[in-house]
Amino acid sequence: MATNQEQLLQMARLISRAHRGLHCLVQPRLEQQGSLTVTEMMVVRLVKEEGSPRASYISDKLGIPPSTMTSILDRLEAKGVVRRVRHVDDRRAVLVQLEDGAAEVKKEFETVLARELSLVFGDISPDKLKEITANLEFITQKLQPKR
Repeated sequence: MATNQEQLLQMARLISRAHRGLHCLVQPRLEQQGSLTVTEMMVVRLVKEEGSPRASYISDKLGIPPSTMTSILDRLEAKGVVRRVRHVDDRRAVLVQLEDGAAEVKKEFETVLARELSLVFGDISPDKLKEITANLEFITQKLQPKR
């Protein structure tokens, strides 16, 4: 019988594998369509949730190195999804804001994501999907930093 520690480690491995699997499932379709990458969409979602966060905050929150974040923001600006502006009180700080085009790009991303997920999970009953979703919500809440 597995110990509690072994079960927790197995859970962590499964979460990591599920994340990689989702990325590998969706990313090729997004590239074909010329839409956002999964990472770019994570940035857009965080900017939407936080308002006008600092670029450094996004980098920290998503665990993306600052140099990589700069490249991601360059691509998002080129696609007309975000803009960078200097903070009025601290000119060293760069704030990230959504452009009007963000909503359309987000919709395209979600369409691709929903289509790919329905191909994989379409045979699962609605009750089982609710159970899986509830478990994932529980895990997500437990993994949130304590404030």
